[in-house]
Amino acid sequence: ADCVKFGGGMGDIIRGGKTSGYPRYCEGSRYWLQYAGAKPELVYKLGFRSRGPEDPDYTEDYVCRAEYANYLKGAPYGPNKDRNFPGLKIPVDLYFSFHTDAGIKDGIVGTLTVYRVRDDDNLTTFPNGEDRLENNRMFADMLQSEIVNTARAKYTGSWTRRQLRDMDFSEDRRGNMPSCLLELLAHQNFHDMQYGLDPRFRFDISRAIYKAMLKFIAFKNGYEPVVQPLAPTHFRITRQSETSALLEWKAQPDLLEPSAMPEGYIVYKRTGEDESLSDFDEGVLTREPRFIAEKLDPDTVYSFRIAAYNAGGKSFPSEALCVKTGRGASEKKRCLIINAFDRLAPPSYIIKEGHSGFDRIDKGVGYMANYGLTGDMWDYDPKSKFRTNDAPGHGASSGDLETKLELGNTFDFSIRHGAALAKAGWGFDCASDEAVREGLVDLKTYPLVDWLLGEERTTEPPKGFNEEGAPDKMKTDFKALEQGDQELISEYLKQGGAIFLSGAYMATDLAGADTATAQDKKFLEETLKIYWTTNHGCKTNDVLPAPESSFNVLPEFHISSGIGEDGIYGVELPDSIKPAVAPKGVKDFETSETILRYRENGWSAATAMQKPRKVVVFGFPFECVVGAENRAKVMQAVTEYLAK
Repeated sequence: ADCVKFGGGMGDIIRGGKTSGYPRYCEGSRYWLQYAGAKPELVYKLGFRSRGPEDPDYTEDYVCRAEYANYLKGAPYGPNKDRNFPGLKIPVDLYFSFHTDAGIKDGIVGTLTVYRVRDDDNLTTFPNGEDRLENNRMFADMLQSEIVNTARAKYTGSWTRRQLRDMDFSEDRRGNMPSCLLELLAHQNFHDMQYGLDPRFRFDISRAIYKAMLKFIAFKNGYEPVVQPLAPTHFRITRQSETSALLEWKAQPDLLEPSAMPEGYIVYKRTGEDESLSDFDEGVLTREPRFIAEKLDPDTVYSFRIAAYNAGGKSFPSEALCVKTGRGASEKKRCLIINAFDRLAPPSYIIKEGHSGFDRIDKGVGYMANYGLTGDMWDYDPKSKFRTNDAPGHGASSGDLETKLELGNTFDFSIRHGAALAKAGWGFDCASDEAVREGLVDLKTYPLVDWLLGEERTTEPPKGFNEEGAPDKMKTDFKALEQGDQELISEYLKQGGAIFLSGAYMATDLAGADTATAQDKKFLEETLKIYWTTNHGCKTNDVLPAPESSFNVLPEFHISSGIGEDGIYGVELPDSIKPAVAPKGVKDFETSETILRYRENGWSAATAMQKPRKVVVFGFPFECVVGAENRAKVMQAVTEYLAK
């Protein structure tokens, strides 16, 4: 196994007369070990005196972790109370403890790694005679180097490499195998956390930790390490016949690791309109970056995703795209769904004199979900001092979200569009925006394009604290519609195509953002015939049809706004957009019309036009319309309007 996850379900250990009420993965190690049946006297009940009202559980929680690794491995590496305990005979190669440190400074506190030369019995060797200094220090050094090099190469040249220290902690001392303790960054330091809350940074640093472990184990065992590949990109699915579809994609190189190239790929399939990620099958292997899916039912929706593999393991999966091949007679009703929602981002923040922190006006977008979120920040005063764990000063947050998941980008939203299109009688292909931008998909072959933007918006890197001569490596990313996209859309519409654009930030990005250009605004106003009003379109997320429009037969509906509502991310900042008006002195000006409005204020939520171009624009993501039945009705109205 590349990874084994311990835990799952709700905590069921009774302490103080009740259970915690938290998911098991949020509880301390000590409770999981009691649940798992580890011997208390060898692993966590080690006789430490209470040091406060939270003890002994607090102490038992951190002393148990390395002892559990010993418990898994067993004699002669068993728990320090009894190293001859047979254990579970699991060949544990190393013990690693992941921490974030405390500390506040101007700039980045950075990364510290800690190891220990002497064990519980003051010995400097492991039970097999190997030297603790040589092994523990080597592992700690490789870990710190991999992390710092990755952070500097991909994010900021000023990422700080702190000490490599021999320090006495239970988690670096008790392990009877190579061990170290990582202090990745300072969770109290605002500048560190601008990176620490970014899902991209989390992924890359976690991958760096994995690489360090792999390289250490490979060195110890005398073989060349091969790093697992990255997820494939440029994915697209094209109908070949009523019963087959062509899947194509590209390998994604790891610019920091030449060995991480794929040897082949695994193609996973899901049948039907259920959007559960767990419903994908076990996959089939292919050596080439293409695959023909056969024996498809023309009237069924199928989803696919791709993972790359090599000798080092399997990548994370690609985005999931879907297809409905349809029957020959329905080819005039064929749509291309473009998945352009790639964004992963930290929450928005504010920096001004005497007031800084994460305001979460834009909550950001987590990978799958924001695990570990506690609540919104309420102490923005940089001078606010730590008093207690319950009043930690600057950065203090509420606790109302501790047991909840704030859903993020699953890269699997085309299925909601596809399912609604299928109910409207349309067949469809699907492509990533990268494939479209590079000309791998020809828009002109489709009478209708559904451009899925989700919460895509320009996301800028942290600013204002790099050392002189050490510029940021991160670039501005995730613009809703790049200039090339705008040119493709304009050309497609000129040739008689019809387009449905939906997303929370498209108009904001092209008209309201600091990064918006004159070309962006021109495209918005002259090609799409809309003006941007605000990205605070509404709070309640209730939508009703505009009585004066042809969409007035639609029912009122709701856009997901909360945690887990309808099993999808919430829209905190829907755009309000309105039809463009004729410039002064211009006659016979053709514009769009408002077709949907936000219930709470009557502001325009969506526009549509049939002349001079066929365009429907939503100021919110279509996939976030709550209820499959509502989505089907809305898509029916959109496609009927654009097909006229």
